[in-house]
Amino acid sequence: MIEKTVVTRSLEDILGRAEFIRNKKTVGRKKDLADIEAIGEELISP
Repeated sequence: MIEKTVVTRSLEDILGRAEFIRNKKTVGRKKDLADIEAIGEELISP
């Protein structure tokens, strides 16, 4: 039997943190905005 290894990468890993946050802000769904708050970022850019 052959075993498969699944590598799970988050969107943040692929895009990078700044792109990830910008994408979440652009989409603007409640879940996306909650994700931003959960990682300690502010919702309003200076």
